[in-house]
Parts: sequence; structure tokens; C-alpha cells
Amino acid sequence: MCFTCTGTSWPATRWGIQPGSRFRDANGPFLRVNDPSAIAPGIRAGIVLSFFVVLLAFVGLTPQFSWVPELPLLAVSVLIPLVGYTAAGYRAQQRSGRIAGGVLAAAVAGVVSGLAGGLCFVLFGKSLLNIPVGIGLGCVAGAVWGAAGAVLSVRFGHPTNRR
Repeated sequence: MCFTCTGTSWPATRWGIQPGSRFRDANGPFLRVNDPSAIAPGIRAGIVLSFFVVLLAFVGLTPQFSWVPELPLLAVSVLIPLVGYTAAGYRAQQRSGRIAGGVLAAAVAGVVSGLAGGLCFVLFGKSLLNIPVGIGLGCVAGAVWGAAGAVLSVRFGHPTNRR
């Protein structure tokens, strides 16, 4: 996805962007939605996070585990996905060389783990509305925390080794 500059009085000419040129980052277009270097790590992270989401849903929703304290369970069930989304964004940014790649990978991980969480709620007798809510919240949380991980990767990570 590239945008074209058409005007000669456009302010970006101060930064060396010439009229008619395409906006690109150092590694090519800003974001390619079909970029496998961004989607594959997101799917992998989503599957790993889904395992933990299902485990925590089982512990939190079954009556046999009612003795488990609720506050630590809620804290762990929020922190594990957030750390996973940040790690997915960090890793995908290093792999793709783009912050947008980290955001996309973590958003995909959020969708996969949110779907797993929503399905767990439905299987334990809750409303079907939990599926789209889980997908939406997972996508938003994944994008936000993936962006944080991608920015951390740019700031503190090693330079990208492109293939």
C-alpha cells in the first residue's frame, strides 16, 4: 500500500520526498496485508496463547476449581495474553523489519486467542455474544500491545537481518 505525492507545494518536500514518488519505508511498502513474515508468527503466537486461554478458562469456569482464588486467576488470565501479544509484536517486527508487521502479527494472535476464549465461554454455557466480543477485544489488545512490542524491538533490539 503506497500513497502518491502529487503536489509540488506539499510540505514533505522538505524531507526529500519528491512529487510523484511513493511513500515507502526502508524495506519496501509500509504494510502488506499478505506478508507471511507478519501473519505466520501471529498464528503461531495465537495457537500458543489459545492453549493458555483454554487452560485458564477451564480453571476459572468449572465448579471443581472454585477453590482457586479469583483475583490471582484474573491477573494471570490478563497478563499472559498481554505478554504474548507484546512478544509476538517484538518477534514479528524483527522478522519483517516493520512496526506494522508487529502490529499485524499481534492482532492476528489476538483474534486467534480471542476466538478460543469466546468458544470456551460458549462451551461452558455462556452467551454466543462472547465469540465476537472475544475476537474484537483480542484484536484490539493484540494490536495495541503488539505495537508496544514492535516499538521495543526497534528501540532495543538488534538490527534486522533481511533474507
